Amino acid sequence: VGLITGADDVVREALADLGSVEVACVKDAMGFDVASCLPPVRTRDLITKAAARAVVRARAGEFTPALIQGPVTAELQVHRREMAEKMCLVPDLERVGPLTLRASAPDAPSAISTLWRAITEAFKEPAAWLR
Repeated sequence: VGLITGADDVVREALADLGSVEVACVKDAMGFDVASCLPPVRTRDLITKAAARAVVRARAGEFTPALIQGPVTAELQVHRREMAEKMCLVPDLERVGPLTLRASAPDAPSAISTLWRAITEAFKEPAAWLR
């Protein structure tokens, strides 16, 4: 991983977990669904410059690919019980707490894919005309 863009909390977590990566902080998280976002003209510049630095560093061999050996267990904590309940419709997902779900798989891409399917399930809404 060479570049992380996102909210201030994501940037802090990435720097703590990944070390010296390039970052572009484009918004300040103020709650679950509230953020103070920089305007696009400013975020474009921040992301472009951070990406350019990351490419230079990658070409210089400064980033080592993260190789995760399987099997892998990935957990996701959501903010509302309703989200966790909808996510449980996805096969191969285990609910391990009121807000926490777990995907176990032979490799990282499969575990992350299961969690991603769960996230899309949580936000799926029937079309208005079907209600």
